[in-house]
Amino acid sequence: MSKRIIWIIHDYIHINNLFKLFLEYDGYIVAAFNDPIYALYSFRKNTYDLVLLDLKMPRMNGMILYEKYEFYSIILFYYCK
Repeated sequence: MSKRIIWIIHDYIHINNLFKLFLEYDGYIVAAFNDPIYALYSFRKNTYDLVLLDLKMPRMNGMILYEKYEFYSIILFYYCK
């Protein structure tokens, strides 16, 4: 069985690192980015089994990414102070 690949895009590097640490420990392959523009450069269609996406980021709104690529399995983050 091939390993599952998870794509994380969140502007807080600490959140990315935390998710990446736990997911890799459980055997997943994780591609984590804190800048949505850099994440777009690495995007490959139909490669990721799950996308963890922050909605509110400084350089690009997470909903724009979602609408553009229409991911099959996605979890959206939103944090409000």
